[in-house]
Amino acid sequence: MCEQKNCVLADAHHSPQRDNSLRAFLFQEALAIFHRSTMYATYNITDDKIRLSLDGKPDENQIKAMREAGFSWWPKQRLNVSKWSTTAEDYVLSLGIEIDFEDSPDDASARLDRFSDYADNAQRNSDAAYDRARKMMSAIPLGQPILIGHHSEKRDRAFRGRIDSGMRKFSEERERASYWRGRAQAAAAHAEYRERPDVIARRIKKMEANKRSFERQIAAHPENSWCHRNLDHLEMLLEYQRALLVDRGGSLECKWNIEVGGRVLVKETWYSVLRVNRKDGKIISVSIDSKFVKVRPIEEIKEYQVPTQEQSYAAKNASKMPPLLNYSGEGFVTMTKEKWDKISKDYKGTRVLQQEEFERHRVRYVMGGGSLNQVFITDIKIIAPTRKP
Repeated sequence: MCEQKNCVLADAHHSPQRDNSLRAFLFQEALAIFHRSTMYATYNITDDKIRLSLDGKPDENQIKAMREAGFSWWPKQRLNVSKWSTTAEDYVLSLGIEIDFEDSPDDASARLDRFSDYADNAQRNSDAAYDRARKMMSAIPLGQPILIGHHSEKRDRAFRGRIDSGMRKFSEERERASYWRGRAQAAAAHAEYRERPDVIARRIKKMEANKRSFERQIAAHPENSWCHRNLDHLEMLLEYQRALLVDRGGSLECKWNIEVGGRVLVKETWYSVLRVNRKDGKIISVSIDSKFVKVRPIEEIKEYQVPTQEQSYAAKNASKMPPLLNYSGEGFVTMTKEKWDKISKDYKGTRVLQQEEFERHRVRYVMGGGSLNQVFITDIKIIAPTRKP
């Protein structure tokens, strides 16, 4: 090929035919270089995705194979993208393409700018369509009907039809502008959400759970190469996410010695700590006096206040389960212990009573007649409530 190229270059000025051959040869070389440059694949650890670029439009069989491997087409970037998996990786390698590694974060600002431009263009089109339609409407006198049978009827109907089309376009473009503004706001919020330390910590916990699952599978089936590849990939992701968490100022370790009775700031609200939950001697979550979500992981805690002696005593008493008593009274349902045990848990339970005359205690109840009825067990020990001093 090199000898042919040298010959053509040497004799090009002597013959128009050879001059055309030179142009054809250079065009083919440039086309080959272009094809080689457009055939590439990258793996980005920030979003755990493989991006594949092919030279030209793939045929139906290639498209089917890519879909089975998990790839989808991203038209704006003109790339086939898939979440990392052994299937997707094997497919790219089967094409003879080496996967390049990159750790540059996804450009959220570029996506935000792109969505904002879409919204601005749609808003301009909406305003232009509205102005044209209003200008055309001003040419028709107020209340002027279509003159049936008049020579102007056909033109008048067409004119009003164009006004209607203009107003429809105005409405459609306004909705499109609203859609892209929402997409821009969502893109900015999602980018901020992904970088939050508590979100990264929860992501790490989920990955660690998946890692333990693969380790159990490998212990049961050491020859399973699929599990080994997934485990290696998870360990790489965990290393990156842990470094990212430290960079964002977060930590998987609790930085406070949280005690029962203390107060923690979750989101924008302070709550009292009713219980400290530990695993392997480390604090992993706390139980709080919230109305709905009772348990919060440590990564959601923003601040902590050390409890006073009175707060600690009150919290311990509040979290302590009062005694379960058994006594009779007016309106009580009486039954044996055997009958109580046979009732489904969905229709029975216990609840705490706080009375002015007696100390806090628990009683049994059953559902019946559309209400909760207190229960007295006849064949077990009678335990009456204690009067307050």
